[in-house]
Amino acid sequence: MDSSDGYGIDLAAFSLEELRYRLATEDLLPSHRVLRDGLDVRLDALAALGVTNVQQLVDALPTPKAVERVAAQSGTPVEWLTILRRHVRGYIPAPVVIAEIPGLDGELVARLAAAGIKETKQLFVRARTRAARAALAADLALDPAALDELMVLTDLARVGWIGPIGVRWFAAAGVRSAAALAGADADLLCETLAAANSGKTYTKVTLGHKDVALAIAAAQRLAPAIEF
Repeated sequence: MDSSDGYGIDLAAFSLEELRYRLATEDLLPSHRVLRDGLDVRLDALAALGVTNVQQLVDALPTPKAVERVAAQSGTPVEWLTILRRHVRGYIPAPVVIAEIPGLDGELVARLAAAGIKETKQLFVRARTRAARAALAADLALDPAALDELMVLTDLARVGWIGPIGVRWFAAAGVRSAAALAGADADLLCETLAAANSGKTYTKVTLGHKDVALAIAAAQRLAPAIEF
């Protein structure tokens, strides 16, 4: 699973040492906190197998069978490696289905789908620059302003913690790019998100400080990749 296309973070540049630091210091999901047990010894054992970055770790653990093989080679418990596999794959953002984003013009969605663009990652590849976006709008007879707005939502989708409803919600709260999210204050953003959703316009879910902080931390790992 290659992360070098720019949609998500560059896992090859995400060193094992940085992962070690993040696992030791960040506010992990409750089910992932077990990764702190024997963290240094177990990551050292993986390093001894030649794993130096998160991309190599993802590549080494593609399936449960591979997890068992690496566990035998490194002397690391299968259960621990299984959770580590789940954790590092969480750094890879799942593309958002464009048709599931609320409030989009149906004709825009249909024309993109007819051109084979059904997910945000596909749109990212085709329209990440202003020139490419202008060409796509001309080719498909799309409203350039509507396409630009969809690229805002696509940039937020790159964060990975924000689904189809969330990208619309965050944008409505004034977060207009992944870079803007990366620089946001969690307490203030909690307030603006609540205000944007005051009538339960987007969801009945309430995002707390921890949820928003996790989204901000995920955005901080992303490099700017879309021209606005």
